[in-house]
Amino acid sequence: VRSIVVRPAAKSKGAGGRILTALIEEAEEHGIQSICLFTRIPDFFFKFGFRTVEDKAVLPDKIFKDCQSCPRLHRCDEITMVRGRIPSVSLLGPREEAEQLVRISG
Repeated sequence: VRSIVVRPAAKSKGAGGRILTALIEEAEEHGIQSICLFTRIPDFFFKFGFRTVEDKAVLPDKIFKDCQSCPRLHRCDEITMVRGRIPSVSLLGPREEAEQLVRISG
């Protein structure tokens, strides 16, 4: 999940939950077994089956795609979350190698 934003007037009225539910359903229809995200509001995502991940490096593709150009790259204040299993292979290669690449570049 890259970004979910709702207008301030729509907060606490279920709009974000409906968007996230639709995204989860679409992922399931396509056989996607893992959904990951970074957030500053983890309590919202806990309700949808997400759990926190202590080490961002276990999601190297997400970091490579979303973090490399972020101005907060080295002072990130977001919490890593995943729904489903953490993949053992990434587009960057086997997870262990990709984690090392992320640690070296980050």
